[in-house]
Amino acid sequence: MSRSYLLFATVLLLIASNLVSGRFATTPAISGDFTANVTILEGTEKSTGYIVSHTSGHRWFRFIKELNETTYTFQPFGRTFIMTFTIMNSGCTCQRTDNALIPNMFDELSTATSGKGTCAHGASGQLFENNMVTALPGVPSKSYCVSGSTPSYALEGATYTMFSNFVAGVPKSFPFDTIAPIVNECANACL
Repeated sequence: MSRSYLLFATVLLLIASNLVSGRFATTPAISGDFTANVTILEGTEKSTGYIVSHTSGHRWFRFIKELNETTYTFQPFGRTFIMTFTIMNSGCTCQRTDNALIPNMFDELSTATSGKGTCAHGASGQLFENNMVTALPGVPSKSYCVSGSTPSYALEGATYTMFSNFVAGVPKSFPFDTIAPIVNECANACL
């Protein structure tokens, strides 16, 4: 048998055992549509800002204060590519990613299981770990700390995204004011 077949069979068995044990059913559901203030911890670096995520509306926004960085990601309806405009002091850059969808920060929570130990950084809530794909080299895996249906943080690799003032649901407004004056410059950066 090939190594990839054995790896695939192992992953399927792990999924089946988790389904039978009911571990997948115990994870909370967190909306991909939300607004929140964020603190991002990566090693000794700390950044603050906010996210407006409207995955059902095919758009996502993030502002990071310390970098004066504003990021807009849009997915044209019916298309499988995304456009990401990043605005900094130096102007606007654009990246088109083919075969992509607007990311939902909490997708992996549906396959996570109750973690061992407690949440890090003094966060309150229950720890959930997504260890299902750690056997596959290079595949990112997220852990979450969740209190009820509110995330305290998401951990990917060594980067913590801590949430405060989390409001689930479709955002009441979307912050277009930053991009409006330079939308043509941003669009031209993709040409």
